[in-house]
Amino acid sequence: STLGEEPKAVQPKQLRGGYINANFQLQTIHRHFRMKSAIEPESGRVAESHLFGYESIVAGQSYLAPVVADEDIPPPLWQQLTTALTERQELLLGCSRSAEYGRVAVTVWPEVEVLPTSVSDIDPTRLTLWCLSDLQLFDAMGQPTLTPDPQALGLSVGGRVIWERSFLRFRRYANWNSYRNGFDRERQVIQQGSVILLQLDQALSAADRAHLERGVGGGIETGLGRVAINPQLLNHKQQRLSSAQEQGKRSATDTSKKPPKSPLILWLEQQQQQERDHAGLAAQVRSLAKALDERYQFAYRYKGLNRDVALGPSAAQWGSIYEWARNQPSDSTVDGIGDALCRGDDAICKPRAEGWQEVCDVTDEKTLTFHHWLQYQIMQGDSAALNTIALLRLFTREAMRVASQYGKQYGNAAHQ
Repeated sequence: STLGEEPKAVQPKQLRGGYINANFQLQTIHRHFRMKSAIEPESGRVAESHLFGYESIVAGQSYLAPVVADEDIPPPLWQQLTTALTERQELLLGCSRSAEYGRVAVTVWPEVEVLPTSVSDIDPTRLTLWCLSDLQLFDAMGQPTLTPDPQALGLSVGGRVIWERSFLRFRRYANWNSYRNGFDRERQVIQQGSVILLQLDQALSAADRAHLERGVGGGIETGLGRVAINPQLLNHKQQRLSSAQEQGKRSATDTSKKPPKSPLILWLEQQQQQERDHAGLAAQVRSLAKALDERYQFAYRYKGLNRDVALGPSAAQWGSIYEWARNQPSDSTVDGIGDALCRGDDAICKPRAEGWQEVCDVTDEKTLTFHHWLQYQIMQGDSAALNTIALLRLFTREAMRVASQYGKQYGNAAHQ
């Protein structure tokens, strides 16, 4: 596609992992999974059929979370909460706290804005909600509902959901309550990241906006019900998604503070690079082998012969090139390869030699032989298909396979 145009025949794929922040960056939580097994107290051996695993958040990551409360909370109670966070600078969270998991450091920051920026220059009767956390809604009878209409959202105005421009995902789960040593009630929620577009009967009032900002539905005390109102992020038709790592690469200018890579990491990176290089060479060789097979087919059509008759370079002739290439240094130049294979009386692929002189193509009313074709692949400058010894070795092995498919009636030996 041309620059600035959308690529054609591209199937978009949803991002099912990670989180999008207000700067339209993809944030990823780094996790680690460790297998464990229960131990029998009597024998001290591994208990049978008691293999399990822990998925944990990798240490060293930092997260910012707001702590909010209603305006009518007594000031002494709020002060007690903030004091507990500042005095206890370390907390134990999650499962297996008595082992190696759950130890976190807590730092209280001044009040900062954590909600995405909203826009106001839109239709006042259109309301876009971006779920920053799971949304647990209830209908008029107090039963769980997954339909986010204005009534379930607690709004005083009527309206409807514009389903074709909303994106909802759902899940159901029950949290484990370590204090009670049991599961809480099951929650049926609209999943975090969902987008709800509402057409209201009238503009959103200040009271309804304040209600949405405080939180919607149940479980607000546990972090549920957080929504962004008309976020700027969703006001553009096209956005470029980038990872936080890419942003860091663009902003980082001083690399001197990075620790040196260990010999193991350097060796692994070298192995990966070699695998990528080999995959690239293999793709070039497959393309070139397909072109050679087409040349053989043309040669048989040109002479009107059956493919059982030996025609063109034999597998043994390609094998001679392979043996020559095996004994050459890896840094051989293109001119050196071309001289040894295609030029002079001592060349391996002489222009008048049997097999190499067969016509394999016709361009601009000129006949091209297998000798011309091979010479062109080696000597066409920087874009040459066979401009390295490594490529030539791989290709000649494929050429032997291609040539062995022709001239089978005579054992492919008529012109060896």
